[in-house]
Amino acid sequence: MPSPDLVSIGMPARNEARHLAEALDSLRAQTWTDWELTLSDNASTDATEEIGRAFAAQDERIRYERLPVDVGPRANWNRVARAARGAYFFWAPGHERWRPEFIAACAEALQDAPPPASLGRTAASGDAPVVLAHPLAAGLDDEGRPSPVHNSRLDTRGLRPERRFLATLFGLAAALPIHGVMRTAALRRTALMGANVGPEYPLLAELALQGAFVHVPRTLFEYRQVREESADAFTRRTLAAWQQRHARQLVVTPEWELLRAHARVLRRAALPGRTKALLAPCLAAYALDRVSARGLRTTWLESGRG
Repeated sequence: MPSPDLVSIGMPARNEARHLAEALDSLRAQTWTDWELTLSDNASTDATEEIGRAFAAQDERIRYERLPVDVGPRANWNRVARAARGAYFFWAPGHERWRPEFIAACAEALQDAPPPASLGRTAASGDAPVVLAHPLAAGLDDEGRPSPVHNSRLDTRGLRPERRFLATLFGLAAALPIHGVMRTAALRRTALMGANVGPEYPLLAELALQGAFVHVPRTLFEYRQVREESADAFTRRTLAAWQQRHARQLVVTPEWELLRAHARVLRRAALPGRTKALLAPCLAAYALDRVSARGLRTTWLESGRG
């Protein structure tokens, strides 16, 4: 049986050979040593398989699995989340770097929070469990040079569920909190990554309804903006799939799909009907805000390949 301190790491990867060894080395250097990692290779055509198998042979905590066909990023990200056995989980794209204290700082923030007895219910403001801990990120470009990054210092402790939900709508500079360490039990109560463009946002909203986010005010991971296949390529792949689905439906937009995804989250939430009715206009304002900003300011995980 896994220890109560086990942290599960999900690494969805496709053609990550250039940075994969560096990413895995940074995880093996963590001061928190009780972790497991599932590296799900999404039919890579480069040396990702060779590197992944070599690390798995060196470290029994690493499990390498190869998919025979490209299932797309969303399915691969969800796949590694479902494989988690630990009490805590985080996604680890195969081109990022994590500083040695990343897991320890985030996991300890979760452990120091109120016990998660109220997970899955609408917790009152004072006893809401903390479901996600996220630190600051430093930006890197493909060559490892410093690059701008939009950090979100979102801390929702002490807020009621509806205000935590609103905070994910209007309080995120970007979706980087999705890279934080979360309670696996809370994640499993969500719908994971949906088929809409920008599925990290409804997922963060669904987590926020279960409990609070805590901000760890330290720079503990390095978010790499890869030229070919990182966030921009995720955007292209997700938008291409969206355009194919809606080629004959000109009134459908990515923002409309994102609005519908949030509406589904709200419909599933354990909130009073009156509260849901009051939040509905806020969803419309959120969609209009994204349209006015030309939408998709950040899409598909701000993070990496699948």
